[in-house]
Amino acid sequence: MRFAEVLFFFIQIIDHSRKKLALVSLFGLPDEQLQVSSSNTLWVCRYSGENNLVVVDAKSIQSVVMMAPFPPPDDPTDADLELYYVHQDIGFDVADLDVTTDFASDTI
Repeated sequence: MRFAEVLFFFIQIIDHSRKKLALVSLFGLPDEQLQVSSSNTLWVCRYSGENNLVVVDAKSIQSVVMMAPFPPPDDPTDADLELYYVHQDIGFDVADLDVTTDFASDTI
C-alpha cells in the first residue's frame, strides 16, 4: 500500500476503452524506525511533491486519509524535509452525530 495526494482525475481512451485515471503525487514509504518505536501506530512519510508524479487507475484508490504535517527533526540538515503522518477516520466521529431538531415542538 502507498500513500499519495490526488492532484486530479481524468478520463483517457486506452485500447478503445474509456479509463478513469488519477494523477497522484506519491509520498515516500513510512519511516520504519518511527513505525517500530510507536508499535506500528505512527506512520510518517516524506512528501516529494512534483518529483514523484504517477498516473493510476482511479479504481485502485482504496481509501481516503488525511496526511497531517509532522514536525521536522531537530537536525538542521533535515530542516527542509516535508514530513506528514497518516491520520485515518478524520471527521468520521462527528458524521454519525444526530443533530436533527424538531423546530415545531421547540418553545421559546
